[in-house]
Amino acid sequence: MNQTSPFAAPLTRCRAVALLVDGENVSPGQAATCHEAAAALGPVTVARVYGDARNIGTWLEKPGYRAVHAGSGRNLTDMLLTVEAMELAFSGSVDGFALASNDGDFTPMVQALTARGFPVLGLIGPAASGLLRASFTQVHVLPLPKASKPSKSAAPKPKPAPEATARAALAKGPVTPQVFARAMQAAGHTVPKGSAGWRAWAKKALPGFRVEGSGPATRYRIGP
Repeated sequence: MNQTSPFAAPLTRCRAVALLVDGENVSPGQAATCHEAAAALGPVTVARVYGDARNIGTWLEKPGYRAVHAGSGRNLTDMLLTVEAMELAFSGSVDGFALASNDGDFTPMVQALTARGFPVLGLIGPAASGLLRASFTQVHVLPLPKASKPSKSAAPKPKPAPEATARAALAKGPVTPQVFARAMQAAGHTVPKGSAGWRAWAKKALPGFRVEGSGPATRYRIGP
């Protein structure tokens, strides 16, 4: 195992790299760093972030990444990321991987990929286990995100009620479920307990809320 200096040239230059991020384990503030480090391995043709969409913060807004919702069950994020990594390995569409996570549960997956000849760049934090580190072809240690200093003069803005945020998101016409969820999360709201998701909550909380279409054509709207 070799530890890289920031964005050092890796052992093997790949033609296509898959960047897979454990969104519940890596801060959204590391998005640009992860992409830049992975690009040192080769062109990043796949960039995905995994996790419960309600709990991965602004990862949903990071350009260049496709968010993959894993649900809220135990270890679902780990399992989904692992399954898709192996699917990519057998697809022939990529010949290198970059994994951003500190979770030692990914060690067997990384070992399986390297055993099949894939270089795997580890994008990890200082607290990652030695076994996980040793499994990667190379590692790049992500710096700890800088904590923002609270302003002493500016009082925190009160968070609008979720109903008000939802109505504002729907005010300009039909929106996709993803746009609706991002608007709620950007305002600091999480799905209330007892609701399966924002759609189920909105049906109960917002008179006039309607769902139109299905699949990729699904749209939320309010009013007649």
